[in-house]
Amino acid sequence: TLGVLNISKIREGNLFCRADIETVSIICRQAVMGLENFRIMEERAERMRIRTLFTQYVAPEVAETILSSGTDPMSIGDIKEITILFADIRNFTPLVRQLPLETLRLFLNDFFALLSEAVFSFNGTLDKFIGDAVLAFFGAPISVSDPIQKAVHAAITMHETFVDLKRKWIGRSHAIHDIGLGIGINSGETFLGNVGSPMRFDYTVIGIDVNIAQRLASAASSGQTLITEKVKAGLSSKFHVMEEPLRHLKGLDKPIPVFSVSV
Repeated sequence: TLGVLNISKIREGNLFCRADIETVSIICRQAVMGLENFRIMEERAERMRIRTLFTQYVAPEVAETILSSGTDPMSIGDIKEITILFADIRNFTPLVRQLPLETLRLFLNDFFALLSEAVFSFNGTLDKFIGDAVLAFFGAPISVSDPIQKAVHAAITMHETFVDLKRKWIGRSHAIHDIGLGIGINSGETFLGNVGSPMRFDYTVIGIDVNIAQRLASAASSGQTLITEKVKAGLSSKFHVMEEPLRHLKGLDKPIPVFSVSV
């Protein structure tokens, strides 16, 4: 960037003396320093804003890796193979009817905090909260080893912490007895990036494989994690996998093989 400072004397024919030139030089140098400091402050503020936004989606160490690499997280958009996890609460409607709204808000905050911690513990990315559900994915925005196994480990942790959550809240409402957690996991190629308008956009995943994970979560019973054949193929022998009846999921032309997984 080139800046120009134009100075002239009122009377024609009068030349600038050395003192005039030195004074102007000092003014120019101070102006340049001031503008440079302002630019640095703006960059730091923008970086902090991006860091604050991005750590809502990913674990802090993942956010730091991306920011340190110089990648602009707000410009990310790509087709990528990832593992998607969808989790939601069974029998949530009776709980909504029984709990006061403020109490319900506190319960959901506890629920989302526990599930978010499970996602971040295994280097996953938190996409969004949808009512009583959580959408997360593994293997992006930076690649991780064994994203399928990390997703299943996260699901198992979610089930364990959900039991603790119910125990904590059991005295608040009889409906707590009946709620459960269902989880669906699928792997596939999705669009991963910012979607929305210039006024509001979200960092999210889109694709049929995302929908399949959501359908599996809806089909899962309380305490169950349902997975697709592709997820099963990526698991080690330490996981216990059971074949389930073929499921005809909404939006698919034919039934697909489905499995439940535990340790």
